[in-house]
Amino acid sequence: MLLSFGSIEAGRKKAPGQGPPVMLINGEIKRNISPLFAPDGKTPVHGQLYMLDPMMMQDSVAQNPLSTKFGIKREILQKLFTILQKHHPLCEAFNIMHQLYMETSADVQRQGFDEVQHVTLVLVNPRQVPDAIIDPGLHPRAVNLPQVKELCAFYVSNENDEPVYRYGTWLKKKNGQVICFPLYDRLNDCLHYVLNLANGDFGYYPGIEKVKKRNTPNQRTITSAEQNDLGCSPNAVYDEEIDEVEHKNHVSVRDFYRFHLAIRGDNKGATHFLYPFGSITQEYIIDQSIKADQQVHEFIKKNYDTFCTTAPEVRMALDRDLQKLCEGKKLGKVLRLSPRMVGSPAWYQQHFHDATALFNRIGRPTFMIATTCNPSWNEVKEHLLKNQYITDRPDIICRVFLVKIEKMRKLIEKGHIFGKVKAFIESLEFQKRGGPHTHRLISLDCPNSPEYVDEYVSAEIPKLPDANDKSDEAEMSRKLRELVIKFQIHNCNTICLNDSGKCSKGFPKKFSNSTITYEDRPAIYKRRSPENGGETYKTPGGNIITNASVVP
Repeated sequence: MLLSFGSIEAGRKKAPGQGPPVMLINGEIKRNISPLFAPDGKTPVHGQLYMLDPMMMQDSVAQNPLSTKFGIKREILQKLFTILQKHHPLCEAFNIMHQLYMETSADVQRQGFDEVQHVTLVLVNPRQVPDAIIDPGLHPRAVNLPQVKELCAFYVSNENDEPVYRYGTWLKKKNGQVICFPLYDRLNDCLHYVLNLANGDFGYYPGIEKVKKRNTPNQRTITSAEQNDLGCSPNAVYDEEIDEVEHKNHVSVRDFYRFHLAIRGDNKGATHFLYPFGSITQEYIIDQSIKADQQVHEFIKKNYDTFCTTAPEVRMALDRDLQKLCEGKKLGKVLRLSPRMVGSPAWYQQHFHDATALFNRIGRPTFMIATTCNPSWNEVKEHLLKNQYITDRPDIICRVFLVKIEKMRKLIEKGHIFGKVKAFIESLEFQKRGGPHTHRLISLDCPNSPEYVDEYVSAEIPKLPDANDKSDEAEMSRKLRELVIKFQIHNCNTICLNDSGKCSKGFPKKFSNSTITYEDRPAIYKRRSPENGGETYKTPGGNIITNASVVP
């Protein structure tokens, strides 16, 4: 971004295949900030712009390729700079630094020197003092945390002495290298998302305490032994089972940004600091999501020894496999993730074993129901802002999908729309197309008969009623036919075709005049051919769709 104080560095990969545009990130995301001045012959960028006079600042921005690409007018830049200088504390800090530098530079030149020797701006982090600077020989007050809200420290001098140490990020005069900004620094967000956080609002930093609600009963505090078994920081992982039993005193990264991303009241987000800004919204959400995952990773890394397996037979087997692939390589530590660490192999394995044991006991499931989010739902569209795309609002998709899934669960489990439920399991995932998707297996107390299957499952295009029939049943048939043709027709393409040119989903299916059920394999659904009375549909391109392409 043109006006940000720093840049975000990530290893990006080109997305394979077709589909909506996505951003693939490989490796760690780094947040960088530049030195105070650009190297000789280079155009000032990011925070270096705020060390210039207004006219020079605008000239430097105008040389940026992004400015030329989007045709940004100088009048708009001037207004934005004026707003930032008035409200953004970092903009004010850089402006003060610029004034101090110019005044000191004038004094130095009058004394016969070429330039100022020491120019340093410290972005202070008041939350902690590193162990490396706590010298037993120093008085304790020498390393105390500041008692006032100190944001920046300035040092402009021609003396040889270094400035008094302050814990934070030190921006020096110029050395040609960018500085990696700390992940959990409170200034991280307002450095990069300058216009969204024009007042310099602080981002997440460790130690934010939760506000305890009134009349809230005390919860059991999780023990250190249980925490080790979890394999993750209670402040870092989101697992409903864990949240129910632990007492968290501090806000995690995930808690912090879920709070700030929420929309409250009747406002649909028109005045929200983030949602009206398109691709910046997507970048911000991805940035903070990765930050939350990194907090979990750091806890695991910190407690590495706790989660390392010591079984000699495991290490020997892994070492033998490694030597076959890469002779001479040494095996490092083996990390064991707890089954309660969400997303770990052990977590998936435990849930799979639970599901297998469940259906081994009560029998095979009756139905598998797949539910996919539809971005064209009215509930989604009506909450989008003007000129906003659905890819800009993943929060709306997820919340609407959750409401609909909860409604479906109640209809199945409590409303018994298919019959009495004996057992069920459900998995939730995000497909490559971007929306949430669930698979649900349910076991019902019902007969395994073709008549029962035909009552609830159809793999045929509904018959089109007579044009003169205006009854409710006819209108329902027309609507159902429209929905089946729009959503339930499988068109084979490069996504589902394998190397031999066959559809991996088994389409087109074979025709069948009746439903056939089996005890040990899926049923064959009723799919009548056009010769036996099955319906067809002619696409605008002239293709004839039959029941062989209908998804049940």
